[in-house]
Formats: sequence, structure tokens, C-alpha cells
Amino acid sequence: MNVMRFQKTALKVSMIRKLFVGVVLSLMAGCGGGGDGDNGPTAPSGYTGNIAPAKISEANAKDVSIGAYTGGEIATNLGVLKTVDGSPVTQGPLLHEVVRVFQSSVSALSPVQKQTNKVADATITDQDTINGYSGSISYSMTASDNGTASGTIVYNSYKSYANAPLIDGSVNFSATYNTSTASLSSFRMTFVNVTASTGTESVTLAGTLAISGTESTITTTITMTLTDNVTHKTYGMSNYQLVMTQSASGISMTLSGTYYDPVHGYVVISTVSPVTTSYASGVPDSGVLLFTGSNGTRARLTFTSTGYVVEADSGTGTFVVVP
Repeated sequence: MNVMRFQKTALKVSMIRKLFVGVVLSLMAGCGGGGDGDNGPTAPSGYTGNIAPAKISEANAKDVSIGAYTGGEIATNLGVLKTVDGSPVTQGPLLHEVVRVFQSSVSALSPVQKQTNKVADATITDQDTINGYSGSISYSMTASDNGTASGTIVYNSYKSYANAPLIDGSVNFSATYNTSTASLSSFRMTFVNVTASTGTESVTLAGTLAISGTESTITTTITMTLTDNVTHKTYGMSNYQLVMTQSASGISMTLSGTYYDPVHGYVVISTVSPVTTSYASGVPDSGVLLFTGSNGTRARLTFTSTGYVVEADSGTGTFVVVP
């Protein structure tokens, strides 16, 4: 397993930030870490909104489905998906861009390889500062012959490319350490007060993100909250899992997990057919996602070559297209 190699291969594609539009980082929230009664899912700590299952209708299906897909960003940026007239998208949702930066940051870490004559379970320490497009990241880490590593990454007004979000804050991480190649894989990141902003948006992130996989397929599992620093609403996701598979033509992905909206409550996400994004278009052009709420209510998000369609089932068993 080589998570770093996968990321470096995928990130070299100039449109990768658009591909993360398909990566949805659906955020879900939970009231004080609680769930909906005894049988509902458990929401992340820090959520203070509605923890009941959403009652999906034609009136809220678009907010719920696109919000779950983009991590709640529908309130501030409806341009995160390709529009119905097929006009291009220049950048993915803020949350997805932040996740991209987190992943590439860890892939940039390169612990010094220990000499083979070191004693078993000996450890090495490493630290460095890496400059970005602007700002920098500073890291310190410890890697051990027992195959583990841990450390901290500090983002100092960091932008990895011209249109990237500006990130400040620190992230703790743990990872698997390969002593023969001095490389990291299967890492887990924990953060409490990381801020990310663009010219129009500002959010605060708290939670965990775990990444594992192979050269061609990578799985990202997220449990976190996102607070919009403008509207002061908190969204989140719990055990949200994105599986991305890279091919010669593009990216295919499946999504699952739970998304919490502070007004409407939570929906359970499932993949009817994988969401595909070609390198040529840079945005999703096929695939179907299903969002299930209370009492048999559902929303369906279908991607096409010209845009997307949202449908609502208000509990009748029949989907109706939402304008």
C-alpha cells in the first residue's frame, strides 16, 4: 500500500481540484456528540443543530442532497457543481480543497531513512518547514522501527497553489512507517481548530480524517464538523467514507455515511452507481447518489454530461424532479 504514490499521481493532474467536487466531503453534525434516540447514528462532537432524521420533501430535497454532497456549501456556493448549461467549474468546494491540501501535506513528509545497524525499535525524529505558494507548513515527527510514526503539522497562512484556500492551524497525525523505504501510509489526522478561507468563505474544521489504500484506489473516512464563520451554522459528517478509484480516463468514486444539516436533520448517504469524473471535463458526468431521511423519504442526485438532476420522494415511493 502506498498512499503517497497514489496522491502524487492523482495530484499532478491539473484539474484535480475539480475532481474533488465529486469527493464530497459531506459534513454531518451532532448535538453534543449525541444521536437520534437510541437507534440513530452518532453525530460528531460540537454539533448543535437538528439531530433528527430529515423529512425530505420537494421543498428541501435540493438543499439536503447537494448540501450532503458538498458538505453544506450549498448555502454559500451553488457553483460547486457543473451547471445545467454545462458551463465549467473553476474550483471545487472549499471543504474538498482543504481535504486535498491535508492529503498532499502528509504526502510531502519524508522522514530520514534509518541506518540498518540501528537497534530494533529505535526511533528517529525529523522536522522541517515547507514553503507553499504563500505561507508555509512546519512539521515535526517521530518514526520508529516498530512501523509507526506520529507528529504535528502546523499551517502558517498556507496556500499550496494560487487559488487554494488559506489555511491556519495545527493537525496531529499518526501513520504507518515503512522502515525499508522511509515512507508513510495509512495515516490519521486529528484537528480541533483549523481555519480555511477564500475571498468569500471562511470555515472552521474539527474532527478526524483517515486515509488508506493502494496505488489505484484510496479510501478516505471522515468524522468532523464544519462551522461557517459567516452564517455561524455548523454542518458535519460521521463515518463518511469516500472510495476513489483512478483509471487512465478519470476518477470513479462511491460515497457512504451520514450527513447532518442544522435545519433539516440527518440523511444517510449511499451510492446507487459510482460517480465518475473524466480528466477532460474535470467535473462529475455520471453516477447516482441516494439520500435517505425519515418515514421512507428520499432524495436522489443524478449526474449527467450536461449537469445534474435532483429528485424527491416524499414517502410515496415515487421520485419527482425538483426544479
